[in-house]
Amino acid sequence: MIITLLTDFGRGSPYAAAMRGVILGMLPGVRLEDISHEIPAGDVDYAAWVLKESAPYYPAGTVHTVVVDPGVGGSRRVLGVESRGQYYLAPDNGVLKYLFHGDASARVMHLNRREFCRSPVCPTFHGRDIFAPLAAHLAMGKTLDELGEPAEPEIRGRVALPVRHRESLEGEIVFIDSFGNAVTNLEASLISEEPAEIRVRSRSIQRVSVTYSDEPPGTLMALIGSSGCLEIAVNQGHAANTLGIRTGGAVHVRFTE
Repeated sequence: MIITLLTDFGRGSPYAAAMRGVILGMLPGVRLEDISHEIPAGDVDYAAWVLKESAPYYPAGTVHTVVVDPGVGGSRRVLGVESRGQYYLAPDNGVLKYLFHGDASARVMHLNRREFCRSPVCPTFHGRDIFAPLAAHLAMGKTLDELGEPAEPEIRGRVALPVRHRESLEGEIVFIDSFGNAVTNLEASLISEEPAEIRVRSRSIQRVSVTYSDEPPGTLMALIGSSGCLEIAVNQGHAANTLGIRTGGAVHVRFTE
């Protein structure tokens, strides 16, 4: 059995180690995998994309534990979700938005059975006292029904959708990776014909490249990245810094001269 951890706890803090200790104390033989602990603090949208791009590659039965939780200790609920053979534990704050929008059959539970959590529960550290023990219980064979009750997510989260015009597309930057590449919500299937122009802020790109090395170093470029979506990049550079762009920024694709 595999349990993954995805948090914004950062490197060198004791928080991820405490979660791991709780899980291993309950289930010594479990395989613990860190997806990342380097999510920017409180950045739910960033965590949602990282989860979307990593979780599907894990085996069936994996328990994904997401603690990017700026509302910890407040009224937000703890969710347990079963989707496509995998399990997800996360705060009800939109961090599972791609899962909810991509799988209408996902089974959602409000995990409110506190007898399966540590006691007492620290109001500022639900990762250790709620999420970690719940993950261990799931991995040990408890069902979501035993841990809570059916629910609908209160916060589904906004998933930006592209807008199609007759001869153009309007997209949005949804993620900026550590290399400064700006990932958009424009899937490759929407760009089946070669664009006449891709425009980001005041800059124009004339074609979709296949790989970074297709363009000279320092060149602004566009390509279909590993997510299957259009990316704006600078070969051996940092597109986000070069252009001054952030998530939510607009990308325009024109198909005719």
